[in-house]
Amino acid sequence: MIFSRCPVRVSLAGGSTDLQSFIDRYGEGSVINFSPNIYTYIGLYEDKLGENVQSENYVINYSEKEVVSDVASIKNDVARSVLEHFGCRPVTSWFTSDVYSAGSGLGSSSSYLNAYIGAVTTYSDISMSRFEICSLAHRLEQKFNPMTGLQDPFGCGIGGFNRMHFDKMGNVHVEKISDDLFKQFDLYLLHTGISRSSTAVLKTVDLEKCLPLLGVVDEMYDSIVNKKYGDFLRLINDGWIIKKATSSSIMSNDELTRIDNALLEDRYVLAHRLLGAGNGGYFLLFVEKDFEISRISYKFKQKFLKINLCEDGIMSERVFNNDKV
Repeated sequence: MIFSRCPVRVSLAGGSTDLQSFIDRYGEGSVINFSPNIYTYIGLYEDKLGENVQSENYVINYSEKEVVSDVASIKNDVARSVLEHFGCRPVTSWFTSDVYSAGSGLGSSSSYLNAYIGAVTTYSDISMSRFEICSLAHRLEQKFNPMTGLQDPFGCGIGGFNRMHFDKMGNVHVEKISDDLFKQFDLYLLHTGISRSSTAVLKTVDLEKCLPLLGVVDEMYDSIVNKKYGDFLRLINDGWIIKKATSSSIMSNDELTRIDNALLEDRYVLAHRLLGAGNGGYFLLFVEKDFEISRISYKFKQKFLKINLCEDGIMSERVFNNDKV
């Protein structure tokens, strides 16, 4: 029995500059992101004389259940692409996560891919580094979601607080950042209750309007390293303003606009932004350390979730050996 998990990712600045189309046009992309203590999980095993061994069927459990004899017939993109890539024999697997993951803006599909690759490589006794897993996850996801940005698999799988730089040659450079920032503020996610297709939103993004985000990344990095936290909060808000201007689809839902305005007007919210491509998912909030969130949350029907930095990336282990009796 294999269990694997991978954190999701939270982007603070530079989202959309990690798209291949942006990198091809401007020669580089850059983001600042971190992995929170929110995970996707994969369980994987091969039965002794059941659907896998007797009937030679693959069993995939998520919001649906698939039982198929041919890998190419699997509807779940993550399972199909990974099992096909590794030529894995019939197994049973299931997906679950800590939060609503569909259309979340947290890079959940990339997180699941990382976790699934981790599970299959552990099951098959294949050695891969976290970096290699993230690289493979990006290549596989590009086949069924070509609008996937580079920060998604690497932001989820590497773990910790990072600045990432992407060049035209396909290289990914990861620089670890001190976690001092997380000692200054409390961070919360606010679920909007709205799910969307990131691909549909990203197709509408004006890449030229994303160019100023590279400058925001540089300034934000400086503010973090030099502990200029007032500047950091301003840059979260400035980056969000720039991001909204890159596509009218990012805030095309009236409920999102209502939540955004309410957060902007609340004096206890030091900075906020919508995560991911936009038009749904989660808002990220910064508040004072040890702040009583009930002073804000009563104004919203949506749920708040306090998050912390997670240094772990992809983790996979063999929990039980079903060959033993």
